[in-house]
Amino acid sequence: MIISNNITTYSFLTILTNVGKRSFENMGRLIRKSGDTISRMLRPGPESLEASQHIAQQIFANKKELIIAIDETTIKKIYAHMMEGTSWLFDTKIGRSITAYKLIVAAITDGKYTVPIGAAFTFGKEFYSNPSQAQELTVKFFIQTAAKLFPNTKLQLF
Repeated sequence: MIISNNITTYSFLTILTNVGKRSFENMGRLIRKSGDTISRMLRPGPESLEASQHIAQQIFANKKELIIAIDETTIKKIYAHMMEGTSWLFDTKIGRSITAYKLIVAAITDGKYTVPIGAAFTFGKEFYSNPSQAQELTVKFFIQTAAKLFPNTKLQLF
């Protein structure tokens, strides 16, 4: 597979790499490049997000109905007590609070292919006067983004 070094390369590799962990090394194996080469292809967040949205528009251009999938996850940073943006969050897998980032990701899918169209870091409950309202605003933003990208398509929230 030959992919030129442009803005969409990293986005395509994240979509195509579906076996094992999505590390730079695993993505590099797909196009016979080193992990360092792949890491240098990574563009700034807004640029990558725009490229991913454009890819989604191309893939789902003729679809009549799509699903918006929104998922919340934590990225553990166990030893990062002073790292900016981390907070104490409850990890349901281990049943205790940990230091972590909280990330909400939105993707568009037709049931076969899934492409990310948005992401937002959020903070622990202690930072918001009404935590559920903050999360609700983030979800509404993702729905509005999907509606702008696919104006003539029926969208369902999952």
